[in-house]
This record gives sequence, structure tokens and C-alpha cells, in this order.
Amino acid sequence: MWVFMNFGYNLNKVTVFLLKCWTAPFFRYGVKNGKAYAEIFPAFNDSESVDQRIRKIDQARENLVSALTAVDELKNKADINKQEANEIKAKVDTLTSEKTLADTELQEIKKVTGSTVDAFQRVAGVPSRNQIAKERFVGFGLGVIASLLATLAWEKWPVVISWFTA
Repeated sequence: MWVFMNFGYNLNKVTVFLLKCWTAPFFRYGVKNGKAYAEIFPAFNDSESVDQRIRKIDQARENLVSALTAVDELKNKADINKQEANEIKAKVDTLTSEKTLADTELQEIKKVTGSTVDAFQRVAGVPSRNQIAKERFVGFGLGVIASLLATLAWEKWPVVISWFTA
């Protein structure tokens, strides 16, 4: 009977040892006293007091609260930005429809003013662009011919004078 009781005790010790090995770190590195270090199978330091652990838990709680506050602020800002984006989109849609309406009105106004201007030009006798271009071309051609005739007359002027004086 004693062997079985001792076996249970030993099994418990082996289980605790294996559990400590399983959960304990096998490699640790960092900086101590301004120097880098690395340890293989570092010693488990369980020397922290309960007060130190409570302070760490309180610090972690404070960090968690500040992180949650920051997340809430970011969520509020995101909601505000989303609302502003929806408002801007609605304004863009409104302006797009107004632009389309203004473009159609502009086309109608151009048609009306174009026909009004054409009618006024016909009634007032204002020449069209084609008529103006034709008149300028004819005027240029007549100017060239007149210039050639004047040059010819200037060169032959003494001959013409001799006809009348002789």
C-alpha cells in the first residue's frame, strides 16, 4: 500500500516538474545594466511581491482604458468623417444635376441667340463671313491690278507725254 501512495506523490512531482519545464522560457535575451545578454534555460525569478504584481495589473488596466478611449475617439472621428463624406457626395450629386440642367439651358440659349442673330443680320443686311471673305479677295485682286497699271503708267509716262506734245 505504501508503494502506491509513494507512486502518486512521485507522479505529482514529475507532473509539476514537466509543467514548469513546458511553461518556462528556454531562451531569454535583453539588456541588463546597459549590456546585452542572452541566457539559455534562464532561472525562473518568482521574487516579485504581490504589491508589485498589483501595480503591474493596475498599470495594464490604465493602459487598456486609455487604449479603449483612443479607439472610441477614432471611431467617433471615423463616424464624423463618414457623415461629412456622405454630405459632400450629396452636394456633388446635386451640383452634377444642376450642371446638366445648366448645360441643356445653355444649348437652348445658344440655339435661340444663333437664330436671332442670323435673322437680325439678314434684316439689317450685315454680310456673312463668306461674303466678307469674298469681298476681301476681290478687293485684294483689284488692288494688285491697279498697282500693276500704276507701275506701267509710271514707267511709260514720258511716252504718253510725247504723244500729246508732238
